[in-house]
Amino acid sequence: MCWFPFRPAWVLLAVALMCAGRYLWSQVPAWQAGVAQVSAKDKSPGTGFVVSLRAGRAYLVTLAHVVAGDPSPSVVFVADPDKNPYRAQVLDVQEAEGGDRRKFALLAVQNPPAGVRAIEPAADSAIVPGTGVAAAGFPSAIGRFSVLRAAVEGVKGVDIYLRPVTEEGYSGGPVMLEDRAVGMVFGHLGQHGMAVPAAAVELYLRGHQITWGPEMAKRAPETPPAPVKPAEVVLRAGTVRINPNDGQPYVWIPPGEFLMGCSPGDQECYDDEKPPRRVRLTRGFWLGQTEVSVGAYKQYAAKMGISSPSEPVLGSTKLNPDWSDPEQPMVMISWQAAKSYCESWARGRLPTEAEWEYAARAGTTGARYGELDAIGWHANNSGGAIRRVKQKQPNAWGLYDTLGSVNEWTADWYEQTYYSTGPAVDPQGPADGQVRVPRGGSWYNPPRFLRLSARPKSVPDRRNPGLGVRCACDRLP
Repeated sequence: MCWFPFRPAWVLLAVALMCAGRYLWSQVPAWQAGVAQVSAKDKSPGTGFVVSLRAGRAYLVTLAHVVAGDPSPSVVFVADPDKNPYRAQVLDVQEAEGGDRRKFALLAVQNPPAGVRAIEPAADSAIVPGTGVAAAGFPSAIGRFSVLRAAVEGVKGVDIYLRPVTEEGYSGGPVMLEDRAVGMVFGHLGQHGMAVPAAAVELYLRGHQITWGPEMAKRAPETPPAPVKPAEVVLRAGTVRINPNDGQPYVWIPPGEFLMGCSPGDQECYDDEKPPRRVRLTRGFWLGQTEVSVGAYKQYAAKMGISSPSEPVLGSTKLNPDWSDPEQPMVMISWQAAKSYCESWARGRLPTEAEWEYAARAGTTGARYGELDAIGWHANNSGGAIRRVKQKQPNAWGLYDTLGSVNEWTADWYEQTYYSTGPAVDPQGPADGQVRVPRGGSWYNPPRFLRLSARPKSVPDRRNPGLGVRCACDRLP
């Protein structure tokens, strides 16, 4: 309520304007009441938005580069008529490798102002070119909250291209379709604003036990449950678990030491496989039991609102028409597309080259882990066709098709002499390079390429019918 005792005219005018401002802020459209300006030390302000309200706290998501380096950034909510700054607690910041601006951060604000509400995601976040959307944020050019009416010009991989361009300050803000979020702005490229789909945000939040969507009020307890320390579980090599994020089986690979590179007695090694060296991996990890299948990738593409790549062909022969066989390994994906699947959908990563070879060997020191025709598809037995996963014998740890079927992208850059200079403990590959290392050989390669130490190389944007991916995860529930 606004009270007007006897005051000079200019005081009455000021009070009236203040009261009018409060009334106008009370009329903020529902979804805008979930947007906030986020300001970190020594950084230009960005944007964030509320995804959950529970136990007296507002949980906001923004981009890692908006808050990186500041554990308690300032947050000003659009819904707060007084524009009071609130000190946020940074709960998580994803590591942005290579300057990747698509990484997220999770914040919490205690006792947010009245009127703040959570923004909900669209039931179906798939959007198509031509869709009209709204991007919300605090463009640095005007320094205040703004809503930019935009159109989706295209979707490539996990990137949404918007027009007109989103200026600096929109980063971390929601992309809205009517009153639901379909994405998050992460920057601009040329004359386009750039955003990631809401599904990527949802997956990130899921990893932090935050349910984002209409059912969150039903699932969110008023008081967070006390953490329970689980009993230590000792996993055996070859233990299989389903990854709840992509629904695929993963195999536990224990830490250990092995001889990496040219196998003893192997006369077909190339120079880049030499010298063989002892390598120690200090941390165990989970690795896909098979290569990522077409069925798994199609679920990912549908949820993320992206298009599947062109179907594989060999000459005029379609190898998987319209991607109709879900049990074939997914092919025709670039290194970045493979990385995006593993990180955004499987909540994991690409394995390093050392991790791949260690897991593929599963204790063997030979060039292969079995008789070639029994364990892998290659040029001499595939019949010129891509074969379904899991049709050949697995290795000793239960991994299928590590040799043959399709080459599998790894995280590493390629360097011919890396085995002479790289570290012997948890090697991560060269710091940079021009080409990446896929491993394992494919259905159209001759047998020489289907050896555990073979190191093919490929430019990162290459897509072909013999190139796929197998994801790694550091943890699984």
